[in-house]
Amino acid sequence: MSGTPREIQLLKYKDDGSFDLDVVALQSVLNRDDVKDLPVVLFSVAGPFRTGKSFLLNYFLRYLHSPVFKGEKGDNAKPLGEDSEPLGGFTWRGGSERNTVGLLIWSEPIIKTLENGDKVAVLLMDTQGLFDSKTTMRDCSIIFALSTLLSSVQVYNLKENLQENHLQFLQLFTQYAKAADNGEELKSFQNLLFLIRDWSYYDTHPYGSKGGDSLVAKRFEVTKDLSTDMVELRAQITSSFQKISGFLLPHPGFNVLKPQFDGRLSDLEENFKTYLLELVTLLFSPSNLVPKKINGQTIRAKELSTHFNVFLELFKSNETPTISSMTKAITDISLQTAVNDARELYENTVNSKFGVDQLSAPTEAIRFSHSQAIEAAKALYNSKKKMGSADELVARLDNLVKELDEILPQTLLMNETKVRKLNSEAQKIYADEVKKVHGENLLCLHPTDLESVHNEAVEKTIEFFDSRRQKFADFEDQARVVLIENLKKKLTDLNHENEGNTRIFISEAVLTYSKAMETLLSKEYAVEDDEFLLKHQKFSKDATDDFVSKRNRASDYEEDEFKQTLIKKISDKFILLEKINKQHNREAFKAAYSMYEDSMNELWSGNSCCYSKGDLKGIHKRKKDIALFYFHPHKSVNDDFQKQLLSGKIDSLYKDHVETNDLRNRRAERNALNEYQRRMDDLISPKPMWALIVPWIITLAKRRSYHEDCKYYAIRYFRNERCGSSKYDEDSYYDDLIWSINRSYDTNYAL
Repeated sequence: MSGTPREIQLLKYKDDGSFDLDVVALQSVLNRDDVKDLPVVLFSVAGPFRTGKSFLLNYFLRYLHSPVFKGEKGDNAKPLGEDSEPLGGFTWRGGSERNTVGLLIWSEPIIKTLENGDKVAVLLMDTQGLFDSKTTMRDCSIIFALSTLLSSVQVYNLKENLQENHLQFLQLFTQYAKAADNGEELKSFQNLLFLIRDWSYYDTHPYGSKGGDSLVAKRFEVTKDLSTDMVELRAQITSSFQKISGFLLPHPGFNVLKPQFDGRLSDLEENFKTYLLELVTLLFSPSNLVPKKINGQTIRAKELSTHFNVFLELFKSNETPTISSMTKAITDISLQTAVNDARELYENTVNSKFGVDQLSAPTEAIRFSHSQAIEAAKALYNSKKKMGSADELVARLDNLVKELDEILPQTLLMNETKVRKLNSEAQKIYADEVKKVHGENLLCLHPTDLESVHNEAVEKTIEFFDSRRQKFADFEDQARVVLIENLKKKLTDLNHENEGNTRIFISEAVLTYSKAMETLLSKEYAVEDDEFLLKHQKFSKDATDDFVSKRNRASDYEEDEFKQTLIKKISDKFILLEKINKQHNREAFKAAYSMYEDSMNELWSGNSCCYSKGDLKGIHKRKKDIALFYFHPHKSVNDDFQKQLLSGKIDSLYKDHVETNDLRNRRAERNALNEYQRRMDDLISPKPMWALIVPWIITLAKRRSYHEDCKYYAIRYFRNERCGSSKYDEDSYYDDLIWSINRSYDTNYAL
């Protein structure tokens, strides 16, 4: 129970006068993780009201929290606390009215390790004072009965002396003792201490345990003057308790009667403090910390609430419990305790292996462990000391086994849920491992790398699965087998995904290649075949490199199906594009040739013009260069075979134009020579009138002059037939014309 330690009221009065148990409050104390499985040592103080029970319990608390009780060494150890410290703990006060109502328990059990190493939980219980004016005798009996039934040490707190009526009050429990004995000679109750307060006859019985024991022995002595009932009473009490002892305390002093008294040790008589220390030392010595037992079985903290509730039910009716009812109650408790212990053993065994917080396990291992746990639970049940008939024992065990068998499907279902969750987590591990390779990009790997990635992911997944799975050497882990089979199928899925993504990248690479090549084809000029091939090789490599770069892992395998597919697609595309380019080249070749041809033909159309050899050659060169540039503008003739072919074909055509030009020049020569001869003939041929004017001999003298003049007109005629430049420095036709004119003069006109 959390919070500051305090008293907790367990037994409360209801409006109808009956008692009610606060089970939640009781379990908050008994079911603590550090307490619930420990044996209980319960000290209860009961007795008449206003006899200082709560006051005494608070000094018990002080001692239990002292270094002395905890075994801590120290020279200044004060087992009863500081002298000036007010007394706290259970509510207490002086006066004549009752203070405690019902049953109260201290919220904080004190855990003590015994000399044998065992731990026990020490509990303190305070009880409502008996015999006050507000409590019936029946209620007093119930309170004392519960206190005695539940405690391992019952302190019977009495004032001044031990009287016969105090013994008579115990008679109910002596009757129960006989019933609960069950023929096994077990005493029903454990330790009973008669604590006599304010003892004044110390001369006959000294203070402390020695005087107390002698007083008890005196009171239980069977003498001749005792009646039969009194003798039987003493016999019943002694046969009911395993140990009966006494303790005599002196009066604490008159300071306790003062209204301002708050329990300080300094206000108590030294004699009282001396024997108070003796009392707590005696009660809480390790040898006297006896765990609570019922029917010979040690009671653990978590079981005490069950006993409490059963005992309380016995007293809820208006009738006093009978021997039969109490026997049945004890029988039920013993059987239920055995069942609870067996069930707990099963649950602890199963939960420790297959509980909510445990790892999943193979189904067959769970079934086997379940069977083993049931056998262990049955063995524990059979080993427990129990009351009841043989039929009852068998029936309870059969019901227990049936109950535990019903847990198996739940355990298997919970395990299956864990397996599904683990499988889901394992699948995520696989997916995450694969995604580590490609990240946010599409999965694209060489098949060999893909298989490696798959195998690595499977290895990580199985490693993860195994780390969160219980292993049993004798049982095959079917869930693991199924997981591995499912993971194997993942490779097929990965191959489909990888192939799909790879084909996308292949298509993109082919498209990139095609766009680059088609851009070449879309230019105004044709691309030379060799250049087209070089561009193909470059763009093909670029596309292939780009495709390879899309892969999530760099690879350079000799066998690469996808890469070969890409190369094949590019090659097929190139064949188609190459045909188109060749067609473009043919068309461009024709166009360039026609361009040259048409432009050269224009030289002769519509006139009789002719050219010098140099001019014609220059015109040819310019028009040839234009045609060649139009055909393949970025390649030289030396680097372009097709351009060489075009150049040769143009040169061949040029020869025809040279021949045409030669014919035209020869014709121009002849016509010019004819013009020369015509003019010379006109000048030199004798005319009738010349005989009258000039003597014939003079006319012949001027022939040289006529020759030069006619030559001039012949040359001018020749020039008029010419196109192009007027330079004749290296003009063979011009030279031939001059030679022909001069020869004609020498032959025909010179004297």
